[in-house]
Amino acid sequence: MYNLYIIRHGETAYNASGKIQGRGIDSSLNERGMQQAEAFLRAYPSDFFDVVYCSTLKRTKQTIQGYLDAGLPCKELAALDEFNWGEVEGQPYTVYAETYREMTEAWTGGDYHRAPHLGESPAEVALRQQEALQAWRSGTAQRILVCMHGRALRLMLCQLTQQPLSQMESFTHTNLSLYVLDWDGERGQIRVADDRRHLKAVGSL
Repeated sequence: MYNLYIIRHGETAYNASGKIQGRGIDSSLNERGMQQAEAFLRAYPSDFFDVVYCSTLKRTKQTIQGYLDAGLPCKELAALDEFNWGEVEGQPYTVYAETYREMTEAWTGGDYHRAPHLGESPAEVALRQQEALQAWRSGTAQRILVCMHGRALRLMLCQLTQQPLSQMESFTHTNLSLYVLDWDGERGQIRVADDRRHLKAVGSL
C-alpha cells in the first residue's frame, strides 16, 4: 500500500490576478506562495516522506525547495505538468469565462477529447500521467509527496480513484491544499480531501 500526499503548488502572480496559467507558462511563486510552501514544510517535515515528485515547472520545484534543501530525494516528471490551455494562457479568466464554461461542461458530459485551441485534452493529459503512476508502482518508496497543478491534479485524482474523467470537477482545491490517499497500485481511497489546515498561519483557509 502506498501513501500518496498530493499538493497543488503555492500561489503565483497569475493565480493572484485570476489569469489562466497552464503548461506553457513557467511562472514563479509570489511572496504568499513562498509562505504557503513554508507553512506546509512546518506541518510535514522532510523526514515524514520517502521521496518527492514534482513537475518540470518552476512553481512546483519552488514549492518543494525546503524538502530538496533537507536532502529528500526528488524526481521530476513531465507527466505531472499542468494542463496546456493553448492560446488562452495568460489571459484573465473573465475574458475566457464563457468558453471555459462550455469546455468544462463538455468534459463533464464525457467529451474528454475536447481541447482548447493549440492546447491539450483531458484524455491526452490522463495518458501522459500514466508515466507517473508507473513510476510510483515500480519504486520502493511508500510515503510519497507529489507536487503538481490544479487541473492536472483533478485528472490524476480521477485516475487514482478509478473514477471517470467526467468527475474531475468534484475534486476541489486551492494553492497548497492537500489530498491524502491510500493506493494499492490500482485503486486509491481518499483519506483526506482538500486539506487547508496547515495554511491557517498564512490566512489561506
